[in-house]
Parts: sequence; C-alpha cells; structure tokens
Amino acid sequence: MGAIRPGPRHLSLTLLALTVLLVLASGCTETETPTDPGEPPTPTLSPYLQLAGPGPDPVVIWATKQPVTSAVYYGLDGDLTHVVEDTVPKQRHVIALPQLAPDSEYSWQAVVPEEISAVGTIRTLPSRQVGGTSDAFTFVAYGDSRSHPSVHAAVIQSVLVGSVPSLVINTGDLVYSGQDELAWPREFFEPAMPLINRSPVMITLGNHDLNSEVPPPYPLATWWLEFFAFPGHETDPGYGRWFSYDAGGIHIIHLDSNIASDAVQLAWLSDDLSSPAATEADFRVAVFHHPPYSAGGHDSNLNVREVWEPLFLAHGVDLVFNGHNHFYQRTWSVADGEVQAHAAAIRNGHDVMHSGTGVVYIITGGGGAPLYASGAADFIAFGITRHHHVRVAYTPGSIHCQAVARDGEVLDEFFLEHPE
Repeated sequence: MGAIRPGPRHLSLTLLALTVLLVLASGCTETETPTDPGEPPTPTLSPYLQLAGPGPDPVVIWATKQPVTSAVYYGLDGDLTHVVEDTVPKQRHVIALPQLAPDSEYSWQAVVPEEISAVGTIRTLPSRQVGGTSDAFTFVAYGDSRSHPSVHAAVIQSVLVGSVPSLVINTGDLVYSGQDELAWPREFFEPAMPLINRSPVMITLGNHDLNSEVPPPYPLATWWLEFFAFPGHETDPGYGRWFSYDAGGIHIIHLDSNIASDAVQLAWLSDDLSSPAATEADFRVAVFHHPPYSAGGHDSNLNVREVWEPLFLAHGVDLVFNGHNHFYQRTWSVADGEVQAHAAAIRNGHDVMHSGTGVVYIITGGGGAPLYASGAADFIAFGITRHHHVRVAYTPGSIHCQAVARDGEVLDEFFLEHPE
C-alpha cells in the first residue's frame, strides 16, 4: 500500500487510533507479516463489541493507525470457519457478523495486514419465541462511568466475577467531556475493555457525552459516532441518539433525554412502542440518562416525566434504566406521580412487583463518577450511595434484578413479573 497523506479528519483519527492502541493494548507487539488467524501472535488490536443491524447483529469495532483493509474470522466451537471482509481501506473498522445462530457461543478474530487480534468469544442473544418470550439470558446495566477510571475498572471487575452477561447497557455519561478525544480511551475504553470485548455494549447519551459547549439541541460530540455503531440507518435523524432492538423476549429502547421534547424523537418513540416488536415482547424496557423519578442529586427530571411518561403508560413500558444521579435507586411501580402498587408479594425477603400497573425506574449512576447522597420520597422503594452495577436475569414472564456493589455485595434485589 502506498503512503497516505492524512487530511484533518485522517490526522485526527490517526491520533485516536494511536491512543486506543497504546492505552488499551498493553504488552502488545507487532508482527512483521500477516498471520494465519488460526495461530495468533500477541495481539496489537483492541476490538470491542456492539449490536447493530436488523438482527441485531454483533458488530466488531476497532481502529488502526493507517487506513487498511480488514476482516473478521468467526465460527462455532472455536473454529474460525467464516469471514467477513472489508476491502475498502479504513482506519475505523466496523464489521457485522450476520445471521449468527441464537443463544450460541462464537469465536471471532479481527485481522488487518500485519496485525491480528486475540481470539475472542461472544454468546449471541436468544431469539424471541411465539408469545414474545425467549430462553433465559442475563444482561447488566450501569452508568455515569466517567471521571475516575480506577473506580470504573473496579465496577467492571465486579461484573466479571459473575457469569459473562449477554449484553451490557450504559445509561450515559461515559466520559466527563464528550469532545475530549483522550477522555474516551482513558475513562471508558481502558476500564471497560475486559468486559466489552466479550459482551456487546449498548450506550445512551448523557449530558457529558455531548458537545455541550454549543447551544441546544447540543450536537453529538465528534467521537460519539466515531467510536460506536448503532441499530438503524446512519442517515436517520436519530441515529446514535435514539434506537431500539430486541434482546430475546425484551424490547429495549434507547432515548436521548437531553432533548426529550424533540418532535422527531417523540414521533419515533410513539411509532416504536406501537410496533409489533414492542407490543409482542414479553417486557418493554427503556434506557435514557435523566430520571423522571428520583430523590437526591439532581432529583427528578419533570420535563422528561411530562413528555415521555404518558407514552410509557399507554404502551405498557415495564422497566426504565436511568443514570445522571450518582447512586443506586429503585422506585415502586409508579404512574402519574403516584405509587400504583407496593410489593405484590415477598419472596425470600425480596420484593415481587407486578408489571402492567405502572413503571419501575432504576437509577444506576454508580459506574465511576463522584457519588451523590441518595434521597427519600414516597415513590422510592430502595436507595443507597455506592458504586455498583445492576445484573438483570430474564426468564419468560420474569425479570430478576440485583444491584451489586463493586466489592460484590448485593445491595438490592427484586423481581418484576406478570400478574397471574
């Protein structure tokens, strides 16, 4: 390949690639010649996983120092029998692995000329069955991972103590300053890499992730669309800001609460909640940054409550994950500012709440940012000021949630189930 003279965009991406490779790929060495993917040397690449496309398909993302062609080899049972190639030289590589079998473990490996990654694994999500259910699977949610990489890394290690989840959800504020290129590898990628190179990570815009130095509607920070891929076509107005996908029996909706009143987003949300994907799901889960119900920190965001809660109630949204407030809180099932039902039952000392009576909100903002004091309100079932993540186990008709501190202590546990 001939020498390439980078323009401003290429230069910026070259710096990005160098940062990602130097910071994330500790102990890496380059190979002198292309290596067969079946016999990898020490890796020099640091790929990570997301979901995108109609499947949604797992996507492998990474960066290189210069524009090069790329490929991902993959297959079942540790055999790298398939390949997806991109023959157009690029520095940002996004390769989807299409039509994978559901609920199956695949091995994969990213390859570019003279560089090759370690062999990774990913377990695909189960497929939705008749009646909207699917086989059991687990995902984790956490947010506000900014500012303190060592704390973020400890939260990630606490996730890895348990079984590797099939999906990771971040509720926003991945970094302190979205327009700061170096903040992304330092505050997000380096701490999260031991998890997100094994489980797809799906992210939601927080206020710190935006280019907030300009007036509303706060354009996306440059790096948001450079680092990540999202379900939906790249020309859609909401690409990267709002999107949805199916994780087994759960329909998951990501929203941009920085512009909750945006008419285009509201119309999209109404259409999505009315779609068969949402109406036929076992559960409907929304993810966005600013909590409509919370006590302490920034308290409740009443604008988000006013514009989105009517749609959530009308279309049977069951569970919402938020961040912004740097603590853990869980509400009772609430609607229109009122508690609809306290625990319908107690199982082994844990609350069991029925879906369909309102919405349960979880504030999971303890991923690394400085903590706030958790407050009290009639609608708060439990709250605590700790760094943590939330582990969610789905089985047909039931969602089992545990808030887990970074030292492994289970802080809160509850079930959300369909009434009999």
